[in-house]
Amino acid sequence: MINDKPNFLGIGSVRGGSTWLWTVIKSHPDFYMPSKRKEIQFFTRFYNKGENWYQKFFLNSKKAPKYQGEFTPGYLTAKNAPKRIKNLKSVEKFVLILRSPIKRAYSHFKWHLRVTGENIDFETFCTKLPKLAIENGMYYKYLNKYLEYFERDQFLILIYEEVTADPEKLLSELSSFFGVDKSLFKLPSRKNESVIPKYRKAFRFAHKIGQYLRKQDLDFLPNFFIRLGLKNIFGNEKNKIKKLTDSEQIKLFSIYKKDIESLEVLVNKSLELWTPRTKKKSVIIRER
Repeated sequence: MINDKPNFLGIGSVRGGSTWLWTVIKSHPDFYMPSKRKEIQFFTRFYNKGENWYQKFFLNSKKAPKYQGEFTPGYLTAKNAPKRIKNLKSVEKFVLILRSPIKRAYSHFKWHLRVTGENIDFETFCTKLPKLAIENGMYYKYLNKYLEYFERDQFLILIYEEVTADPEKLLSELSSFFGVDKSLFKLPSRKNESVIPKYRKAFRFAHKIGQYLRKQDLDFLPNFFIRLGLKNIFGNEKNKIKKLTDSEQIKLFSIYKKDIESLEVLVNKSLELWTPRTKKKSVIIRER
């Protein structure tokens, strides 16, 4: 009998490489993840729809897979998600990929400009939307909430910079954690990279329509237009977004420093690679 509940979840991080990781895991025959919708958002946005609604996403598997699950990066920082997942009584494993919180924040900034059509600078983004800009990078803070409900060995915590530089390392870690054949994973040709549309307002309108259709469980419509390459008609606004200044990077690092140090203990490895490489290196001091 095919189970209609997930036994693993991808929970993060937002703008941290989760789409790339989802693609890798989905390529393995021992895994089933709904193609209809990557981010189901059940434990956040759609919890009021009930478990029956959620379980329908997992009924299309033609055979009983070893693992079935979904990726919703927003689960990591969602206040009620850990308890709600625990109450489902089916999830045994979690996987997440964590990127330098500074680079993650900058990526989220570009995403925000892309989907809203706004024309603001990075400092305004951080001030106006601290949840998106800052809180999503407080990895240890929110992982610690999960550890109130689950054991540490139920989590595979991947570091984006490590596994993208050495994909074989990623496959080995996935194989060991899930107990599956490493050779059956397929690596995508390149990582998913978003662009800033030239016609931002038009893209924003299309994005909102897509969100509405998914809310009505009409995923096949936005999925159809995505396959047709609809995104390409909005153009690509190149070289318009300023890179982070040294001062901005240093300021962000000072905000994340304690959280990173706590995370280092949790993952039992140095995260020195997340220290900004700026011209003002002397300002960045990491106490041990």
